Amino acid sequence: MSQPIRLGLIVVASPPEVGAGDAPALLARLGTTLRADDQPPIEITGCMVVTTPDAAVAAGRAFYDQRVDAVVAIAASWFEDYLVLDLLEECLAPVVAWARPGMATGSLCGMQQLCFMLKQLGRPYLFLFDEPDGQEAAGRAREFAAAAGLARQLRRARIGHLGHRVEGMTETTAHELALKRTFGPRVVGIDTQVFLERARRIDIMSLATDWQALTGQVGRVTATDDAGIGSLQVAQALRATVAELGLASQVEFAELLPQVQALLEPGGYWRFVDLMPPAMPAHWIFTYFPDAWVCVRDTLWTSYKLSTVLREAGFGVKLKERSFYQPVSLAAAHAIAQQRPGLLATLSDDVYQKGVERLAEESHARGAATLIGSEFTLVEILAVKGEQPKPKRRRPSFRKAGEEATEVADE
Repeated sequence: MSQPIRLGLIVVASPPEVGAGDAPALLARLGTTLRADDQPPIEITGCMVVTTPDAAVAAGRAFYDQRVDAVVAIAASWFEDYLVLDLLEECLAPVVAWARPGMATGSLCGMQQLCFMLKQLGRPYLFLFDEPDGQEAAGRAREFAAAAGLARQLRRARIGHLGHRVEGMTETTAHELALKRTFGPRVVGIDTQVFLERARRIDIMSLATDWQALTGQVGRVTATDDAGIGSLQVAQALRATVAELGLASQVEFAELLPQVQALLEPGGYWRFVDLMPPAMPAHWIFTYFPDAWVCVRDTLWTSYKLSTVLREAGFGVKLKERSFYQPVSLAAAHAIAQQRPGLLATLSDDVYQKGVERLAEESHARGAATLIGSEFTLVEILAVKGEQPKPKRRRPSFRKAGEEATEVADE
């Protein structure tokens, strides 16, 4: 289950102004309104009346200690903008600036001043104008807070980088600075040799029972026992590395989906395109390094798994896979393999070396310029909130390499 959105609530006022005396009652009404709906789940960590700079600093420090995702500030009267700005110096969180109707109170005037300052400072904020009981305004506040919570989780995520990307596939290159600037995750480098040594240290005997249990669940096994147990060593080492370095995982992807749901309007969509190794068994790497295929098959999500997780989270899913035939020369494949990129970095030295030798022998026998078959597969997923597309059936037809599979809706 995803974590609740943590909110800090304050009511700001200047004591001599009309309406300042309503501050405690307004704070209580707003808290009740925000708690009335649990989608997304809200946790209000503190409710404070702020009328002085010292109170602003104290509220900011308390909200910082509670790691709030956003601050909701409702104005009981006109107020000095520094009451919120001083708070933000202690706790830099997005702000919901809530003004209440009433010409005499000056609430709208005070919030207009604050929003001007927040815009000039480049701080994220949402302006609302409604009574503290307003359900529509409360819904917008919850959506804004959900976005703030999601952004906070993303900024604290870590993505592991093991090995080297495949040469010639420039579009798959991760731009660490752009990723950090846009979403916030930090890329964590994982030393290949250290990782492989960690996998080798895992006791083979402890995994033999797991491998036997796994093979007992399928009808036919083409991998050798050594290859299968080796893949389990790598999988266990990966899980340990993810836990040790605090990396984001596929499980966390599923946990974020309810928050994405909360951010989207009905009919809103989330589209992404990704490389799908489990759908490209004819890639040349798997031909010469079959153990890499075992690792992909056992550890990476398929497009079916992705779509299933999205549907379970309440999305309608439209999925397309595109497979492209991309032959490569034996010389190019051998040169790439010698750099030991990506999946090859997860193989044991013995298994890796045997694959390199197979490539070298075939290159010598057939000629370095000889082209060998290969493919890569991209998956495009469109996840739509509140829409459940009609079931699709795949039309049985042959298609040329690079063509999309034709999907037809059942009538």
